[in-house]
Amino acid sequence: MDRPRYDLRILLRPRGIFRPLVDRLKLAKLQSELAQVSKDSEAERKRLLACGVSEEEASRLAIQYHKGDFRVTHTNIVVFPSDRLIEKAERLQVPVPQDEKYWTQLKYAPHIHLSEEGQAELRRESGRRRRVAEKGLAWFNIIAILLSLLVRSSCAA
Repeated sequence: MDRPRYDLRILLRPRGIFRPLVDRLKLAKLQSELAQVSKDSEAERKRLLACGVSEEEASRLAIQYHKGDFRVTHTNIVVFPSDRLIEKAERLQVPVPQDEKYWTQLKYAPHIHLSEEGQAELRRESGRRRRVAEKGLAWFNIIAILLSLLVRSSCAA
């Protein structure tokens, strides 16, 4: 019988209580990258102003020069929470909303992602499913304890 081969990246992927922390750190990193792009754009604008370019032209050139970096970073910041929510919903077997009002696409994003309203709906549904599962698990634990006490008392007799 062949044993399944596991990818080390999958085995080392953070789970449980560490997953939200890792996601927050990644989002913070993306936001700091966006701030850095903004700083670079402002520095480029100031450099162009020092070279004698007009204010409007310097702003336009600086924005145009850093537009690609800004778009990539902004896309990652917007799409990242959506992708994480969809992964979580699939893991919890929560249906992802299919209505068009819950989906949006940035004009420079590679694929559609959940809108703010769609993310809120998916969070609400995931929380409801998780609470139902936890309630069922609590009943299972109570029944398991009672059965173990019955088995123990019957063995003692």
